[in-house]
Amino acid sequence: MIYELTTQPREIKFAPTVLEEILQNVYTVLTTLIYTVPLNREFGIDATIIDDPIPIAKARLVSEIIEKVQMYENRIIVEEVRFNEDFMEGKIEPILRIRLREGVIV
Repeated sequence: MIYELTTQPREIKFAPTVLEEILQNVYTVLTTLIYTVPLNREFGIDATIIDDPIPIAKARLVSEIIEKVQMYENRIIVEEVRFNEDFMEGKIEPILRIRLREGVIV
C-alpha cells in the first residue's frame, strides 16, 4: 500500500500504532531542519536549499528527502517525491509517496 505525506501540520499521537509511528517518524524528518536537534545535528532536511532557484531546489530536495527519510526510518521505501508549486510566491511543498518494506508488520 502507498501512503502520501506532506509537510502540512498534523496531530502527534503519543500512543501510535506501528503504522502511525512510521508515518509520524517520516513527517518528523520532513519537517525538521538540519542542525536544530541537539546531539544529532545531521537529523532533518538542509534548509540552505531554499536559497536555490526552484528547479535546482527541487532536484536537491528530492535527493535530500530520499536520503534522510530512508536513513532515519528504514521500514519504508520512498516511491516518489513531487511538489505543490507556487511560482508566484516562490514556494514549493514536498509530497512524499512511500510504501512499507516487505516484512514490516503493522
